[in-house]
Amino acid sequence: MSALQGVQSVLDRIEGDLTRIVVLSTFRDNNTGSYYHPHLSPIHGFEPVDRAIAICHRDVFLRLVKAPVRQYVKELELYIQYANVDVVPAWRELKPYRGTIPFDVPNFLPEIYFQNIETALILLKGAS
Repeated sequence: MSALQGVQSVLDRIEGDLTRIVVLSTFRDNNTGSYYHPHLSPIHGFEPVDRAIAICHRDVFLRLVKAPVRQYVKELELYIQYANVDVVPAWRELKPYRGTIPFDVPNFLPEIYFQNIETALILLKGAS
């Protein structure tokens, strides 16, 4: 199994692209931008896993940024189930989703992603 297959195997067990992007971003060291997975990196090597996670992070982000707002609402609902806590208040106030952006994406895409998440948060709050 390659590093990329290993990362895909991890992601296949996670439901929802928003949940996947949050998980992927937790593997990144925000001081260096490098990714590390506690199980895969020792097996496949630091650099191959770093590249594999970076590729997957970018792919998930690009797929998510193209989604309509209604999909973001569904994605947030899945993430709330995964986190087992209502993240809406903290996400509205602290905006932790801003740290889930992969490196090297065009500057305008994060703004679309942020706006879609913020709209979905408003819609979810209204549904509560």
